[in-house]
Amino acid sequence: MNRSWLGVWSRGLRAEPLRSVGVAVLLLITVLIASSVPRVLSRASDSALHQELAAAPATVRNLELVQYGRIMPSSGADPLESVAAAGATLEARYPAPIPAVIPTSELVLDTPLWHPNAGTPLDSVLNLRIQEGVDQHIKLSAGRLPTGATKLIPDPTPQADPDSQLMVLEVATSSQTAAKLQLPIGGRLILDPEPSDPLAAKRGIRMAVDLVGTYDVTDPADPYWMNDASVARPYIYALSSLVEYVGATMLLAPAAYPALIQATQPSGLPLAYRWRSYINPTLVETSLLDPISDGLRRAETIYPPTTPTLASGGTFSGPDHMSPAALATGLLRLIATHQARWQSGATILTILWTGAGLVMVSSLALVAEVIARRRRSALGIVRRRGASPRQVGAAILGEAIILVVPATIIGAALAIILVPVDDQLPSVIVAGVVALVAVGLMALAHRRNRGDAAPDLVRRPRRAGSGRLVAEGLVVILAVLGAVLLHERNAASVSSQVGADPFLAAAPALVGLAVGIVAVRLLPLVLGGLGRLLARGRGLVAVLGFRRASRDSGVAAVLVVALTATSVGTFAAALLDQIDQGALSASWQTAGADFQVAGDSADLAAFSAHLPAGVEASTS
Repeated sequence: MNRSWLGVWSRGLRAEPLRSVGVAVLLLITVLIASSVPRVLSRASDSALHQELAAAPATVRNLELVQYGRIMPSSGADPLESVAAAGATLEARYPAPIPAVIPTSELVLDTPLWHPNAGTPLDSVLNLRIQEGVDQHIKLSAGRLPTGATKLIPDPTPQADPDSQLMVLEVATSSQTAAKLQLPIGGRLILDPEPSDPLAAKRGIRMAVDLVGTYDVTDPADPYWMNDASVARPYIYALSSLVEYVGATMLLAPAAYPALIQATQPSGLPLAYRWRSYINPTLVETSLLDPISDGLRRAETIYPPTTPTLASGGTFSGPDHMSPAALATGLLRLIATHQARWQSGATILTILWTGAGLVMVSSLALVAEVIARRRRSALGIVRRRGASPRQVGAAILGEAIILVVPATIIGAALAIILVPVDDQLPSVIVAGVVALVAVGLMALAHRRNRGDAAPDLVRRPRRAGSGRLVAEGLVVILAVLGAVLLHERNAASVSSQVGADPFLAAAPALVGLAVGIVAVRLLPLVLGGLGRLLARGRGLVAVLGFRRASRDSGVAAVLVVALTATSVGTFAAALLDQIDQGALSASWQTAGADFQVAGDSADLAAFSAHLPAGVEASTS
């Protein structure tokens, strides 16, 4: 029996196709917007996170394990295989999900500092480096890349033993460094351990290097270099406030690692092994921040971020004498800073979307009321024909489901397609809540209006009781209180604004609702006065229209929804403009200007020489 009444009721929907389609489209748009909100917030959070990670210095964003000691070379084709295996063993202890956001890792091997005593007129220090994959990030400017070829030469030191020999390794350095050291292609440097370096001091060893090529770094800002500019240009090594040396880095070929180990074996010279793990910012999602933070805390417990210390006696004769591995990264602090910043942004967005949500619910309630009025005559007919309340209720619920469910499914599907994210559950939950609210509002509106009244009869609004007046007064008081608290919160320090206050989130909508309540109370007086003023004329159309509007409670509902929406929209526009002004103010306080450019002195000098048009002033 209920099915037959449901069929009759659905024919009523088909009888007015334009109205039914219009209501369905409105519901579809409401569901689309509501279910897109968590997806847009997720995308915005991920986008802000990716931009912040990409803009962070490579030394902050990435991970680097540092260990001092000596690892014997492999006997196979790749002499660094044993070193790579040692690094893989250390990195295997990274807790999940850290390995999932690390697509690439590189090895960097550095010697302690050397002091050239022949081959250059400048007092200088240098270190020898083997860096995995370096040939893909440099461009030869002269000569060739070094190989693993070595040779022995007599020690040229005047006081040296006649039988003393030095091993000569091939190196390459940047063209700027070679020019600074006045070292030509084919030039040779005789190296002694630098006494100011604790790892090199008191080591009885001497070496020599031949410069076989110079290069230029293709992209000094590439994260591959981990902000280490010593490969690209010379630097200043300050021994004290009065003594400064020219510092340089020279590259060895990976094939030269066995010769390096052999040449430094008698002195047990420790080497610095750095296994660098490069984070891919696009792989770090907001949902992974808490697990990554927990993993980083555990990783810092496994590899305390402290300066590695020498083994007992300062000797490194093999793998058993390696120093404890230390983790160097600023990723944990970067994530914590991002979460704190995003919390402030999420608070603002919560305020905006809370007001928008209340407007959506009000609009749905208004639509339900309009539909119920159009169905009042049909309800009266079926009741007079003997329909039971249960049958009428089933028909009302059936019409609501027919209108809401397809629109909800289509709206949620469009949100999933248009705003792709990994987590679909929040959108499904929001769409389901909107559907339940819409069905409930339609059912309540129909049940409240069912009866035998004619469809065109305008109901005069009843005199407001004391309970309703108290409720409306409470809304107005809460709106005033919310506006005052919002103003005080805006004037307060940003650091104290942590978390989202539900009352403050609803304050803009409360202000709009309060304005609507006051307007509704004044509306009959204004419309009645206009009706009496127009009654003095000859026409009846305007008079009847104003009198009908002053008695129709539906006009008041439309006014409340319109004023609430206007209030929320105005508040959102003002708040977004304030966000822009705040960002500009923050940039000025940080840099003293609208923009701040960070980098080393050479890069900033090059930038200052090519300032774009429109820059009024600059300083460094």
